[in-house]
Amino acid sequence: MNQSKSLLVWLIGALFYAYQYVLRVVPNLILPELTNHFGMNEQQIGQISGIYYIGYALMHIPVGIMLDRFKLKYVLPIMSLIATAGMIPLVISDVWVYPLLGRFLLGCGSTAAILGLFKIINLLFPPEKFSRMLSIAVTIGLGGAIYAGAPLDMLMVKIGWREIIWGLIYLGVGLSVAFYLFIPRMDHIKPSKGTPLQDLKIIFSHPTIILICITGGLMIGPLEGFADTWGKQFFKTVYNFDNQEAAWLTSLVFIGMCFGAPLVSLMSEKLKNDIFSILICNFIMILAFGWLLSQGISKASIAVIMTMIGVASSYQITIVTLIMKLIDSRLSALASAVANMIMMLFGYLFHTIIGLSIKFTSEIGLGVVDQYKIGITMIPLMMLGALLILLSLYRKVNRQVRLRAHI
Repeated sequence: MNQSKSLLVWLIGALFYAYQYVLRVVPNLILPELTNHFGMNEQQIGQISGIYYIGYALMHIPVGIMLDRFKLKYVLPIMSLIATAGMIPLVISDVWVYPLLGRFLLGCGSTAAILGLFKIINLLFPPEKFSRMLSIAVTIGLGGAIYAGAPLDMLMVKIGWREIIWGLIYLGVGLSVAFYLFIPRMDHIKPSKGTPLQDLKIIFSHPTIILICITGGLMIGPLEGFADTWGKQFFKTVYNFDNQEAAWLTSLVFIGMCFGAPLVSLMSEKLKNDIFSILICNFIMILAFGWLLSQGISKASIAVIMTMIGVASSYQITIVTLIMKLIDSRLSALASAVANMIMMLFGYLFHTIIGLSIKFTSEIGLGVVDQYKIGITMIPLMMLGALLILLSLYRKVNRQVRLRAHI
């Protein structure tokens, strides 16, 4: 396969990664409209936002197995269509349980975006180009999240939220067709014949790896709880910003991640200590949310805070890198899928806890500002839990990394 065709397939995969990011954050942009249309309360909003992560997390291992055993030409179009189908209930139904099911389907289909990119780059490019092609694709994907912020919010004012959803559905169908047309059959590549159950047993019986994954999950709230759903409404409620200002500030988290991915990786390389880098990211995000919740700060200061949170949210790359150093190389792909699965399950937990907190404080009569401040406080509280785990693992992890480096 020549280079131009490989680049075309890679670009379609990168666009799918960006597309699923857009679909993920759309509920944040149209939250008031969805609330009015479906008559939802905060708990139901949290359920709809959070169930995405159940589908996303649960499908990691099945999708990884499918990508190893079946052809990309068939798996990626099907998964793209499943993700797209998850948006349809938003525009054809008026009962909130159907968007709940749709959000679950979106999570299931979106799993193939990042795992498919891994597979595309691994199959179509030489090993020395893997890191470069992946980083560019991730930047394109984060661009999708950014352009689901303020620009899409302005477009919604002009044409309406239903038209935007239909446009995204048509775009998803187009991506599925492009996958089928341009991905080659690659009959020369033999499917995996290993037994994944035994490999899974090895990974899940490694307590240090599981604790590191849980730590990553406890730290995921700024990205998967705040930036993609609750952030915009928080800024509108607590700081009285308008739609465009709130969407722009929230999108700065994803801009920060564009810079954070290489910066945090470079920091880990220079320090030669992955767990210390994760500790630094954790500390930055705890301080940032403490500053944000103090309320009496300027818009410029909030912009700095959001960017800092985005940079520190790149810790996920270091989490996966650290796990790769603790496991046999033949299990690296499956271990990374397990790590991502566990972290994304915590996305559901954050959405649910924030929604329940807002609902409970509303029922006991607190003002709306206090409701949102208490709800968002759940994020730094859970990161404090991650901090305690990291400190308890610090010496043990560094010792295990050194031992494996000499094997």
